[in-house]
Amino acid sequence: MSINQFYIFFKSAIIQLAGFVLIFNLYQVKSFGQLKQFFNLLPDLKTANGQSQFYNLALDSNYIYLVGDGVSSEDSNGTNKLIEVRTTVLDYAGNILRSSVLENTCKNGDYLYTASSSRLIKLSDSIWIHPRLQYWDRKSIYAQSYITSLNLYKGSIVNCNMPARPREGDFGFDCTSDCIYRGDNLLFIYRSYDDPKNPKHYIADFDQNLGIRRVIPIPDIRSGKDYFVRFNWIDSKDGNIFELVGEESYLNPKKNYHNYTWDLYLRIDSSGNILKLKRHSFPEFGKDWHLSFAFADGFKYFRNADGSFTMLGCLAPVDKSRQSPCIPYIIRYSPELDSVIWKVRFHEQGGKVHDTLSDFVGSLIGLSDGSGFMACGSVLDYNFPKASYAYLFKASSSGDSVWMRKYLPLGWTNDRARWLDFFQLQESPYGGIVACGRVSDDSTSAIRAWVIHLDSLGCLVPGCDKLVSNEDVQSGSEAAFVLYPNPAVGDYVYLLSRISTNEPLRMQMLDMKGMVILDRLLKPQVGVQYLLELPPDLIHGIYTFHVSDSSGRSWLSQRFVRH
Repeated sequence: MSINQFYIFFKSAIIQLAGFVLIFNLYQVKSFGQLKQFFNLLPDLKTANGQSQFYNLALDSNYIYLVGDGVSSEDSNGTNKLIEVRTTVLDYAGNILRSSVLENTCKNGDYLYTASSSRLIKLSDSIWIHPRLQYWDRKSIYAQSYITSLNLYKGSIVNCNMPARPREGDFGFDCTSDCIYRGDNLLFIYRSYDDPKNPKHYIADFDQNLGIRRVIPIPDIRSGKDYFVRFNWIDSKDGNIFELVGEESYLNPKKNYHNYTWDLYLRIDSSGNILKLKRHSFPEFGKDWHLSFAFADGFKYFRNADGSFTMLGCLAPVDKSRQSPCIPYIIRYSPELDSVIWKVRFHEQGGKVHDTLSDFVGSLIGLSDGSGFMACGSVLDYNFPKASYAYLFKASSSGDSVWMRKYLPLGWTNDRARWLDFFQLQESPYGGIVACGRVSDDSTSAIRAWVIHLDSLGCLVPGCDKLVSNEDVQSGSEAAFVLYPNPAVGDYVYLLSRISTNEPLRMQMLDMKGMVILDRLLKPQVGVQYLLELPPDLIHGIYTFHVSDSSGRSWLSQRFVRH
């Protein structure tokens, strides 16, 4: 072979190899979100005692963006905390690329920023609108909401603005609505507390640079002086006719703890004239209960392509002194809330109302494949340490309950995770689900930020969607627990429980010499996917997991490899 022939052969081989590498990398970029790059993280954001939480979530094809807050400093007694808004960027393998304090470049003077759970609106690459970034004048007792554009990749404020308060003074002026972004219009609803018993509402129309085009007063539609209104959704197709959705509630002055709530729809023109007002309640639940759109932050409502609304709602007792504030439902309304198409209660709650169980609902999304809707939330049992966990719930587009998944991010029992919250969830570009929130870590007396990346079935452990009967487990044809991944390459492993027991089981991890490395009690529940943080000094090698009951019956005995 001549020198020229060898050069041509070598060059051709390099080109082919480069092409193979390019194709391989493109495949990885396209599909790595479904190549088991799933995680359940309580990331170390380098805050004081790990104290932090994630409120807001935004995704693109490369990154997971999170907005929340963290404790930057505190005194030796854990008081006098300095809490600051933080932005964090992860990749889809769970690696932290950046986490930093969001500098207060919006308002000069002695002001403190705080975040809240609300829908982030994308304007362009890395630029997102946060509708409820609030600043607190340290000399005041109330906060004002700035509409703020953020560069989430860099973690910086691009711009911010808010309408002029109707009256200067020490009173609240906050944004209550998320926004539908249409062209150059960003519409939000503000609420003024000039008169605390009669808050006034305004439509604020912003452009992309957050300049204010106009402010339109919303007429008072309350049914009486003891009635309260809050608007949480707004849209306008032409900028002249506005549609609003919210709630009206009645607080019985003779019974301080009795509160009645119903959903409402309002259509007005740009002069504030009422074109339609519709109230909707659910009398079928009786006089002691009311079902309505969930009254809280986060995005719990949206309009479907056919004009109907889907909302995340709560069946709650009228008597607010009870400890069961929410039994979660997904509700689908016809356009303008004239009728209910369907409503579905989250399954696994059973028919009984538990006086010690409280559900908290976070957010609701419609799935891109048209298969239905997914919501996130959490359950807190006041009879601690009973069953407290976060969950995802899926309903079909026709209102059928599809599945419910439960998650515990710390330890094997909730003697460490005292309570948990999923605030928001989003569908990833790769078919998975990302959710974020917080965990109360009882072992360190801290609130920890939490983010989880799952497959489209809500699984951390493959096969979590498989239906397994008690008979199959008792006969040994199906395992009571599934340990994943094995081998483990990170600091965590997951355990899927297919059984529930009233008796605590003993979980042990042993090395090859039979020495106990880890010894804990586990009170399992069917369907919960537990996260175990491996001992930090655990060396590479082969170990054995055992789960057994007090009678000596083995529920799990499995070799485990730590890479």
